Amino acid sequence: MLTSRLKETITIILKSQDYITVKEIAEGVGVSTRTILRELNDVQNWLEEKKVILEIKKGSGLSLRLDDTARAQLIRELYIEDSEIIYTPADRQIIIRAQLLQFNEPTKLYTLAYLLHVTESTVGADIVSLEPWFLQYNIDIIKRPGLGIMLDGDEISKRKAI
Repeated sequence: MLTSRLKETITIILKSQDYITVKEIAEGVGVSTRTILRELNDVQNWLEEKKVILEIKKGSGLSLRLDDTARAQLIRELYIEDSEIIYTPADRQIIIRAQLLQFNEPTKLYTLAYLLHVTESTVGADIVSLEPWFLQYNIDIIKRPGLGIMLDGDEISKRKAI
């Protein structure tokens, strides 16, 4: 079964008429390039099942040599398939906020990465994006190497944030 993120990745590749870089795909999906690289085998496997070859050219990126009719057919097949839900960047940030506000002890990055099905670097980028949101409630994000991440703020500020 494909994940919603894999479907989105394949769709971006299918809609690209020329070579597309892993970085461009990652930006389109809202994850790190490392996440895209980790899931590239699953993308290739799905395409191979459909008798389509994913061309990977160092320095250029990824490409599919298909006509518009074949691309449209693959997109239809892709949307028909069942998928497991993978969170968007906005969804991930809501879940991270809730998780951090829920506990008074540090939360490990790998715990959040496992929960959200992304890499620790993706979670780290999401946390950096969340810092201004927490600051508006006078809450600081404390990063303790080896221990995890926790919030520093009084109970009233945390309740307002919730």
